[in-house]
Amino acid sequence: MAAYSALLSLKSSIDDPASCLSSWTPNTSHCTWAGVTCDSHNHVTSLDLSGLNLSGYLSPDIAFLVYLSNLILAENNLSGPIPPEISALRLLNLSNNVFNRMFPPSTPTSLTSVFSTSTTTTSPACCRFLWLT
Repeated sequence: MAAYSALLSLKSSIDDPASCLSSWTPNTSHCTWAGVTCDSHNHVTSLDLSGLNLSGYLSPDIAFLVYLSNLILAENNLSGPIPPEISALRLLNLSNNVFNRMFPPSTPTSLTSVFSTSTTTTSPACCRFLWLT
């Protein structure tokens, strides 16, 4: 699956009442989409959808963003499980959401920063990861 297809799948799993993701269309390069940062090879390296009043869940198709290193979803109303498909992340910010499941057992060892202080989860692993720097 191409990066733009993975991003469109993510968009379809999210309710976007303010149309903040309206630039996410198949007719434009995914590297020009709001919140998306790409490297010189058009690989998605960062996704920052913080503070957009989004709700819904994270599509497991996020796994197809294999070059993604920063995932910032703070200050939204996202819920459901945190997909185990997150892979090569270095920074993960899920703060101020309502995720209601445990962090996946395969949480990446590459993480250097995790922020989830106000996220509702059922896992003590949440707190364990807060101290990574």
